[in-house]
Amino acid sequence: MNTLHYILCGALLLPAVGQADAADRSSDWQFHGFLTQGFVKTDHNRFFGPSDKGSFEFTEIGVNASTRPLPELLLSAQLLSRKAGAMYNGTPAIDFAVARWDFMDQDSYRAGLSLGRLKNPIGLYNSTRDVAHTRPSIFLPQSIYFDKVRNLEHSSDGIMLHLDRFGESQLLSLDMGLGQLLMDDNVEAAYLGQDWRGNLETDKISRIAQLRYATLDEQWRFALSYADGHMKFKPGPGDPLSAGKTQFRFIVGSVQYNTASWTLSAEYAREPLKQQGYGPLIDSKGTAESYYLQLQHYLNDSVTLHARYEEAFIDKDDHSGRKAAAAFGIPAYFRYTKSLTLGARWNITPSTMLSADYSFNRGTYLLSSQDNPNPANLRKNWNMFALLFSYRF
Repeated sequence: MNTLHYILCGALLLPAVGQADAADRSSDWQFHGFLTQGFVKTDHNRFFGPSDKGSFEFTEIGVNASTRPLPELLLSAQLLSRKAGAMYNGTPAIDFAVARWDFMDQDSYRAGLSLGRLKNPIGLYNSTRDVAHTRPSIFLPQSIYFDKVRNLEHSSDGIMLHLDRFGESQLLSLDMGLGQLLMDDNVEAAYLGQDWRGNLETDKISRIAQLRYATLDEQWRFALSYADGHMKFKPGPGDPLSAGKTQFRFIVGSVQYNTASWTLSAEYAREPLKQQGYGPLIDSKGTAESYYLQLQHYLNDSVTLHARYEEAFIDKDDHSGRKAAAAFGIPAYFRYTKSLTLGARWNITPSTMLSADYSFNRGTYLLSSQDNPNPANLRKNWNMFALLFSYRF
């Protein structure tokens, strides 16, 4: 964590002492938080811990604070503890820490600049994925929002420009930023097959952007998102891989239609990926492809039903995985995932929520090797039941 994050978070999370006007300004502060506990059971394979036996290794605890020391300046930060199987061990970390300055604010347009640990504006849900109440299901569509590299996709350390143009019936927004992506052992396991003794690190500053269009009533929402990443690997003692580089671009198109009783969402992504210098087992060049279609039905103010179908492929030119199976001698189903998820949510109170999902899955591409270190144990067809309780304040 760099000095900027300590400054921002210290300013937010430690109340001022001895300030003569503290009482007068106490209303400027807002504090929120959440506690989420999940249970996952799979008949084969593992998702968030030993789910084949039943796993409670999915816990999220977050506290956040925000204040406006000036009308045009917003400071906000969140401390998050996340337990997710072998991927995240619950160690508290700064999830975001942002200073945003709105230097122009007119009737028809607004412009702002953000600095710090920023949420990456990717797709419909990435900017709010940390709070369970904002997710359409227990887990976001894994075809777009990869939990196996959650931190990489969620945040970056850098700077971002925000532009909004207000029309009579629509809003057009553009976010553009430069930043350093967040790296951890899960990123190395996802791109290089496992967590090696060496280190996979960011090599260059990443570019992140999103263009959004929405009607003012938010009946229609459209978005086009872009992010790129550049990483380099420094082998450790005994690693069979050479020093290599990974480059990717992540491009997502999003659309959502809302009515009083229904929400229909769809997203499509492509990820051109190039890995070179590691050796023949890792070096590759291709384009991953994924999409989902999701329907939510609001029975009343408290109960929502949802259904989603999604597919993801490591290679858009080899959906079946047969080419890779023939070339590398691996099961074809390692190269794709196809899932159908059905579920329901009950908002018991505005602060408490209970959700249940059941997923039918074919293929293992979206599973983490951290939770499934032995590929020989993976099964092509597997089902998953998940239950989640969440409280927020």
